[in-house]
Amino acid sequence: MISDGTPEYRFTPPGPRDEPKVVGECAWCGGEIYEGDEVTEMYTHYHTVHADCEHAYIESCTIKERGVVGADGTIE
Repeated sequence: MISDGTPEYRFTPPGPRDEPKVVGECAWCGGEIYEGDEVTEMYTHYHTVHADCEHAYIESCTIKERGVVGADGTIE
């Protein structure tokens, strides 16, 4: 709904056109990405993720294993 400045506009319930448009899907969490959301596009397959999902997505794509390295070079 477009505001025309009338008092009635202030009390009109939101309509379907007032909702932000879905423009994509987050490659990490699978949630909808809405127009106006803060996102990051990755070089990896040009996936788009929510800004809040960025670090988890990067870790899943780059880190193979974490732990303490032993004398023989294996990670425990």
